[in-house]
Amino acid sequence: MMNVIRGLLIGLANLVPGISGATMAVILGVYDELIASISKLVKFKLKREDSLFMLTIGIGIITAIFIGSAGMSFLLARFPALAYSTFFGLVLGSIPKLYKEIEKLKLLYFVSGILLMITLELTSRAVRLSGTYLILSGFVAACAMILPGLSGSLVLLIFGIYDDIVSAVARIEFSIIIPFGVGVIAGIAVMSLIMNWLSEEFPKQTKSFTFGLIIASLLKIEPFTKESLGFTKLIFILLMITIFGYISFKFSQSSHASAR
Repeated sequence: MMNVIRGLLIGLANLVPGISGATMAVILGVYDELIASISKLVKFKLKREDSLFMLTIGIGIITAIFIGSAGMSFLLARFPALAYSTFFGLVLGSIPKLYKEIEKLKLLYFVSGILLMITLELTSRAVRLSGTYLILSGFVAACAMILPGLSGSLVLLIFGIYDDIVSAVARIEFSIIIPFGVGVIAGIAVMSLIMNWLSEEFPKQTKSFTFGLIIASLLKIEPFTKESLGFTKLIFILLMITIFGYISFKFSQSSHASAR
């Protein structure tokens, strides 16, 4: 049941531009296992426990995407600061635990992760591509989803098809969902193999790089500039960040404790 809940949170995170489902997986303590399981699936080496893990996580992700797409669109349109403050708090609260997991921070890779996020953020403001290539956009978005700190939804915004995809999922339009889904599956398979190899061969460098991505992602998902804030709303937003930051910190502690 806990893995289904984790899947729900990962799925909801993927719906929000600027929020990374992979970051949420790291926070929840299931990222490495998820990447390893997908890699085993691609190599046809999946074991029974891996299948059960992926099934429960997948149920949560798919449920969140299909049920939450309409609600998330409404929330982002009407109460963007509230939506972003929730995820901002979740990411912020996980940082102390994630930092402790890095045995020795590799500064070069950490800074590289930060610079990559900043570059993509600047690019997303300047570039608006055509949204006709659903398979290509799905592939690129899926690659972004696998990297902690990078947002698949943000990639869809860059390609100019975010609204089309969210609406198609909410309305179950298979003419859009199927070709986009093919690209997503291919992107997840390819990027999972790459990240699993990097984690095994260069664990310290990979963790330092992904930690930089996560730190820099806070610049994208901060809630304070998403809408005009009065004093009362600002206090409420800060309270939301504190509450969800504490929840994230305690949840990440319990997740990693149970993993041991």
